[in-house]
Amino acid sequence: MRQVLINLLGNAIKFTQAGGAILRVRTKQDKQEVSQSPPTTCTLHFEVEDTGPGIAASELERLFKPFVQTEAGRKSHEGTGLGLTISQQFVRLMGGEIAVSTTLGHGTIF
Repeated sequence: MRQVLINLLGNAIKFTQAGGAILRVRTKQDKQEVSQSPPTTCTLHFEVEDTGPGIAASELERLFKPFVQTEAGRKSHEGTGLGLTISQQFVRLMGGEIAVSTTLGHGTIF
């Protein structure tokens, strides 16, 4: 999880010229039927939000593919286009999923 957060926060900071990046963490506890028992599992939900340029809708379907960079990524001349691909694989190995919500010109949430 550490590597995924490093990647997502690094991207948020790299692509945000004005405004900022926010990390949010929530928990959801699944309890057993007996209310006095401790939680059996705890699910973590992470959000990384930035106020960067956002991602064009036409780029979203390829976002998690290896060696693919967004227009902003190509302009920055940094990275290989593997960070989101690897992050997605790590998250899947842990039984989770990674999703993106973006508004062009206003920012992105992973």
